[in-house]
Formats: sequence, structure tokens, C-alpha cells
Amino acid sequence: MGERKQSDMGPESGSTAREVTARALRHPLRLQILAACHQRDLTPREFADERGTPTATVGYHFRALEKAGYLQVVREEAVRGARRYFYRAKGPGLDDTEGPSQTGLDAQPAASATVLRGFIARCLAAIRGGTLDTRTDSHLTWSSLELDEQGWNELMAELDRMFRLCHEIQAEAEDRLRASGERSIPTTFGLAGFESPVEGISPNPTDRPSS
Repeated sequence: MGERKQSDMGPESGSTAREVTARALRHPLRLQILAACHQRDLTPREFADERGTPTATVGYHFRALEKAGYLQVVREEAVRGARRYFYRAKGPGLDDTEGPSQTGLDAQPAASATVLRGFIARCLAAIRGGTLDTRTDSHLTWSSLELDEQGWNELMAELDRMFRLCHEIQAEAEDRLRASGERSIPTTFGLAGFESPVEGISPNPTDRPSS
């Protein structure tokens, strides 16, 4: 039997997209899955084996996250007459056209915090491992901008485009690696664009507000 059922039911009748995504992140295991799938393409069985969790339980949560738009299947493999599905995290987002959530759950901050913690952990690991600046062409920058609505929309569109492009580059690299046998380069690639508070930002992250 394959790891992914093709006959998943759609969202419950009468449920809004915001309610579906809020429910999708209620279970703590789903936040762990989301974080893991941001780091690499992953199958439910791999995740289950690494954490000692029943595969059927993990598969259910993978499908729930896919249905809510947080995961996507990026490739399939035939394994002993079954199909193995590899999942990748998508840029998490909620449909903001439906107005305030009626569920009392704010799913987006939970998803964003999960992604941010995973990225920071990768950065710290690179610092500790001495790989952050090993390559002279590595890149690490951030900027503070003042944008209007059009500028914001244009920047977010470019970030979305770059997110898709990086996975296209990865897929092409995987094909070359399989053909050449060359050692892969473990790489962390991050994108962020968010609104900052108007006041209260210290120019130095080590600064502390005066009492």
C-alpha cells in the first residue's frame, strides 16, 4: 500500500479556508512535520521512522497539511509495487480575503515561528560548524526598507518567484548529482519579507531599552 491515499475528502462543507488551515496546525506533530519539510524533501515513512511514530498516524497529518496548502508532493518513487511520496513545505499562508478568523486560532504566527526557529537553528549550526563563511561567494544580508503598497506587492511577488526558482535549481542539481556522483553541497537558503513595527526597533540587536 502506498503512503498517500488518493481519495482524500475535500475540506468540510461550510468551512472557510482560514478555518481549514487553522485546524491543520492544531496538532504539535504537524508543526514538527512542517519544520522538517522546510529542511528537506521528506516522506511520511522517513519522518515516522526518525521519531518512532506510527506511519499511519504520520501519513494522516502529512495529508492534512497538504490539503491545507502547507505541503506539496514534489516527486514520487515506485517501491516494491507501491508509491512513495516526497513532500516539501510551501510558503505558509492564509487566505486573508475572508476577514477575521472565527476559530479563535491564529495559525499563521505558529507556522511562521516554526519556520523561523528552523532557519535560526540552521544559521547557528553553520556558525558552530565553521561553514557560514567557508565559501567566499556565500551571501548573508538584510535591509530595512520604506515601501508603499505597490512596492510591498512587487517585493513579495519577487520573493515568491525566487522561492519557486530555488527549488527548480535544486531539482536540476539533483539530476546532475545523480549523473556525476559528485558530492552535494549542503546549502541553506532563506527568504523573508515582513512588516516591521513603526517604533521600538533598536539599531543594534544587543542594545537594551533603558529602564
